[in-house]
Amino acid sequence: MSEAPFTPLVQLWQGISMQVRATLAAAITLVAGCATTATGALVPPTANLVEAARSRAEAAAPAIEALRAGSFADARRRSEEILARDNGQPEAHFVRAVARYRARIDQLGLDLRTLFVGAMATGRINTSFARQTLESTASELSATDADLEAASAAPYFEVELCPACWETDWNQSGEVDERDRHLLEVELDHAGRPLLEGDPRRRPSFAFDRGDLFWARAMLSHQRAIVDLLLAYEPQDWMALTRGRGELAFRVADRGRVLGAKRGVLAGLALAERARQEYQAEIDDHAEWVPNPRQQDHAVPLSVDQALYAKWGAVLEDLRRLVEGEEGIDLQELARLAGVDPRHVPVGFLDVGRWFRDPVDFVLPLSKGDNDADALRRALGSSWRAAMPPSALPSRIAELKSGISVEEILHQKLKYILWLN
Repeated sequence: MSEAPFTPLVQLWQGISMQVRATLAAAITLVAGCATTATGALVPPTANLVEAARSRAEAAAPAIEALRAGSFADARRRSEEILARDNGQPEAHFVRAVARYRARIDQLGLDLRTLFVGAMATGRINTSFARQTLESTASELSATDADLEAASAAPYFEVELCPACWETDWNQSGEVDERDRHLLEVELDHAGRPLLEGDPRRRPSFAFDRGDLFWARAMLSHQRAIVDLLLAYEPQDWMALTRGRGELAFRVADRGRVLGAKRGVLAGLALAERARQEYQAEIDDHAEWVPNPRQQDHAVPLSVDQALYAKWGAVLEDLRRLVEGEEGIDLQELARLAGVDPRHVPVGFLDVGRWFRDPVDFVLPLSKGDNDADALRRALGSSWRAAMPPSALPSRIAELKSGISVEEILHQKLKYILWLN
């Protein structure tokens, strides 16, 4: 297939996606954290609150133990039995959220395989089945978030789990293989040295707390926004990709879904900020999933300081301004950051906010044109603007990218970035 004129756009997306991951990692690896609106005030953990949480955990022990064992279906069943007696039980809501999410991800993987095999066999994509899959995913993500929201209502929360200890078929190969067993293991110590096979430090336990609940809800919010966008657009001819000619068109089918996606992204950013605040307020130091600068007991080798927390907050604000349309991305600056020849990119700005407010069809030609920049500008539609206030995000990313610690994270700890995000 000949090189398509939107190849630079794909390179731009890949480049900025990786750099944003690096930024979020350097800003404590977390912008995808939680999902609707932050509720409740920060509450210092008192002895009474800690004792109350321990008593609750004892009441939810059957569900928690099933989850620790990686028996997700049993964990869900036991948590629902507890919730039938006490619907306000935070730990049972948490267990059901994890089990529900695990089941949905498994089903989504199977559905995507079905779509792919069907498309290869018939030359067409079953769009009705695809929409049904996405609708079911949206419903389950919403229910998962509701459980996490109920759990986060507890003024103090802590459940200890060892995700790397779960014997489960993550890659859906039909058996638990070595890739499954190593997927969530910690491979490096705090000095960056490889941990030997069988070293117990490869499979640490984490004490998941309130900050982690908000982190998870932000992640769900952003995932729900992605589902909304997929449902908002209707592809016209996916198989044009296999032919290498014609055009790949995405028609706006539901503008309301685009607006819903915007609300989801903004909610996720607000909850990520809440997670950042919760993490900074912690005064304990026990098996932290994401530590604050005062905490030393954390298995994942990511060193943090207050400057990184400050940069994390700045990145969240940068992203909020982009989504609201208060600022735009300088496409030339973005091209340089992503390693794309600026001559292939139009001069001007990407107005993410306008795209959310006034979504338009995307039409991407699959044959090589004379002017990549013009083709990209046409593909961007109304989201391209000649002038607008520039976002500080690209320069902030470039600044973080130049740091030694960020480069170390990029090259040695990418697995943990993906894990936490």
